[in-house]
Amino acid sequence: PRRIAAITVAKRVAEELGEKVGEGVVGYKIRGTTVAGPKCKLLFCTTGVVLRRLANEGTKFMFSPKTVTHLLVDEVHERGVETDFMLTFLRETRANRPNLRVVLMSATMDTECFLKYFSLPVKVATVGGAVALKQPPMVVCPAFCHPVAECYMETVNARLGRNRAPEAKSPDELRREHTEMSESDGIDYDLILKIVEEIETSPDGAWTFAPESMRATAKDPHRGAILVFLPGLGEITQLMSKLTDDSTMSSKWWVLPLHANLPPEEQQQCFSTTLPSGCTRKIICSTNVAETSVTVPDVTVVIDTCRERRNQVDRHSNTPMLREQWCALDSLKQRRGRAGRVQPGVCLRLLPERHLERLDAVSPPEMQRVPLENVYLQVCASGIDDRPGFLAKTPDPPDELSVLFAEAALRDLGALDASQPDGLTPLGRHLAALPCHPRLGKILVLGRVLKWVCLKQGYVGIWVLKVRVWGRKAQVITQVQGNGN
Repeated sequence: PRRIAAITVAKRVAEELGEKVGEGVVGYKIRGTTVAGPKCKLLFCTTGVVLRRLANEGTKFMFSPKTVTHLLVDEVHERGVETDFMLTFLRETRANRPNLRVVLMSATMDTECFLKYFSLPVKVATVGGAVALKQPPMVVCPAFCHPVAECYMETVNARLGRNRAPEAKSPDELRREHTEMSESDGIDYDLILKIVEEIETSPDGAWTFAPESMRATAKDPHRGAILVFLPGLGEITQLMSKLTDDSTMSSKWWVLPLHANLPPEEQQQCFSTTLPSGCTRKIICSTNVAETSVTVPDVTVVIDTCRERRNQVDRHSNTPMLREQWCALDSLKQRRGRAGRVQPGVCLRLLPERHLERLDAVSPPEMQRVPLENVYLQVCASGIDDRPGFLAKTPDPPDELSVLFAEAALRDLGALDASQPDGLTPLGRHLAALPCHPRLGKILVLGRVLKWVCLKQGYVGIWVLKVRVWGRKAQVITQVQGNGN
């Protein structure tokens, strides 16, 4: 589901085969970058890349033996719009591609949902010729994971001698609106700094927060990196400043960021197990990109703020937005597992334990909480005639009003043409190929058509709209003004 996962897993598999990625049978393809040679038989890529490939192949060669024989979809529990779209497409085309082998993988997926969704009707040899559902096979792969001690705010406050109440919502607030964040739910960066310092100074390391009964499982309390989960880039920057500027131990720490917008070469630094000279501990400040698919090999401690920024729709403008919310329980489970890959580890959750019962069990499907303009364009570009009917067949379909709203918005943008086989205008075909909301894509397309006057203003506007951390807005504008534009 992510670029960083496609790159790191491809490199690991190529290493296991004794070759260099892109030169043998293993390669990867992400937006803007293709590392694959003519011998490539195993391609790691993001879901968006697969969908664009399917649209370009057309219905004649889609999922044909000439293009793909096996399709492995990892982390299907995340239920992104593109993943659900691809699963629906697979379900609709499997009758025409009986030799295609599809494997859905996840450590925390809702197996009953997918078993039911991909069940095939078969006739039973009875007098009445009844029809029964044949479920696809399910394989459970037991994987060894070291024990991980889970610690919550009550334990952390007691160990640090903090008498203050934990900074989180009360049970009544969580009951009324259990996933929304408020201004009083800010991240306590001073607390995270104190936790890291306590890990460094205590003879038991991070196990000083764990129950006495579990401390015996620790092999080397001071070995390994610390992975801190934060909701976004702004919080990463603030915590990195706190760790490097406000502690006397900062010279011993190698503090690194990890998020989706980081260049690949900088992301790879987080996977290095060799520390710079003079450093004794690696501390990674990450968004949820480190939650699944990728494994930082030397992490033994996870500090989880239990927050994430989730894609949703702004009801006033019908545009996508990121809203900070409490994570679902399946996300917390994934994050905890990062600490037990190489040896027994500790997971510190900055949330009172009693509040867990108020959280969602699983993250809601993205198809039901984001604008549908982009996916509607993809449905058109894939040659599907009944677009609303196709969206209604997704594992958890959106409501009918959201589909009608998306269709009306695209018609207002001039992207739809009912007289065309794909239902798109030339503008609509360009918008379907752009990795952004169609409104922003139209600014880019018109800016390119109208050349310089609108092009300069258009690109500045796109930058300002797409930057998700307002602290960077002034930096972008300053750079543009400095260039005389």
